Amino acid sequence: MFREFWLVKKNTLDTSYSNWIGDIYRKKVYEKKWRGYFFWDKYEDKQIESLTTLIKELCNEFKIPTECLGHNVRQDGVENFKGIVTRSNYDSYYKDVNPAFDFKLLKELLKDD
Repeated sequence: MFREFWLVKKNTLDTSYSNWIGDIYRKKVYEKKWRGYFFWDKYEDKQIESLTTLIKELCNEFKIPTECLGHNVRQDGVENFKGIVTRSNYDSYYKDVNPAFDFKLLKELLKDD
């Protein structure tokens, strides 16, 4: 079963939030209605920086352009894009990169060499 680890739920009895296993979520919540959900776990800049390092290594090894589509919704013709995409770009079923992901930061870091 696929768990949506990045989902945060608002507790109806108070103003707190819970993560996917029911623990109180103590960080700032990212709020945006997307695909039937409203509250999201934010990505840390450190996570995106680490991802950028991995992307650069893989793109170098496999000769993939470091261009990024830069969003998390389905895109017609994505199979023809030469660069970095997410599963969400192929099919709206996937929610692997939530709306809190900072594509702008990723693109900036990919340009830095």
